[in-house]
Amino acid sequence: MRTFVAVVMATLAATCIQPAVFVLRMLPDFLAAGDLPTLFKGVLDAAPYILIVAGVVVAFPGTLVFLALRRFGRDTRRWLALSGFALAAVPVALIGWPLYPSDPGSSYSSSGNWHGRPVQFVVDSVPTLYGWLVYAENILFFGLHGLIGALVYRAVWRATKGVGRQLEPAEAAAAGVVPEATVYYNSACPVCRSGVDAQKGLMPGCDVRWVDIHAEPEAVHALGLSVEDVRERLVVREADGRLHVGSDAFGALWAKTPGLRWLGRALTRGRLRRVAQRAYDAFARRLYFWNRARGRW
Repeated sequence: MRTFVAVVMATLAATCIQPAVFVLRMLPDFLAAGDLPTLFKGVLDAAPYILIVAGVVVAFPGTLVFLALRRFGRDTRRWLALSGFALAAVPVALIGWPLYPSDPGSSYSSSGNWHGRPVQFVVDSVPTLYGWLVYAENILFFGLHGLIGALVYRAVWRATKGVGRQLEPAEAAAAGVVPEATVYYNSACPVCRSGVDAQKGLMPGCDVRWVDIHAEPEAVHALGLSVEDVRERLVVREADGRLHVGSDAFGALWAKTPGLRWLGRALTRGRLRRVAQRAYDAFARRLYFWNRARGRW
């Protein structure tokens, strides 16, 4: 239900921003001509059509592209901006090509206004420089609509889903918020703390809750584990209740990390999983006793 609400809110926001984008891209010409009333009247007249077209594009291909990028961990600003630009610009480029009729011997010509200057767009069926500039501008302008719409979609999605805000465990439980994963770690171990800090840096905005059992030892009770278990090995609990310990926890975490999903999947399958488990367990055991010998707990 939360995902559905996020999709609806993001779609509405990305759609409603389009008339404003239209104003921004037309504003320089109307400012130069000193004719702002005509611009705003034109926007009011065109707004229903802009909203209808934008709503259809955002709701269907736009949402599908966003969810696909999210599925593969590519729902970053850069990927969303590029995808939004392409989604809006490519159809315009294809529909506008060929630019003008080009029948042999045709005397077709076209002229018009280009930023306040009367120019020829086509002469004897041959596009002029201004003809190509108009073609390129249309692609760029529609791409701008897609780019801004995609970034607004992402921002509203994240705000609606609560992504990027770190809730305290008690606060999240009271609000009924279940993250995609909850990581239980021990900050009293400097090696563990450094590793977790580095991992956090790889997952900005990911729907992950980080629980330091050194500060909140009672948090492990819900896991059916002891504090010593988590002091020794990393633990990840997924939203569906599945529990991953040790190297499997790293695999589950990396499977949600942009750019490392392939490694997360590889680490939890076949022979590589068994090798990783043995190596991790051996290292974790020695690290546990090393920390105890130094009186860290």
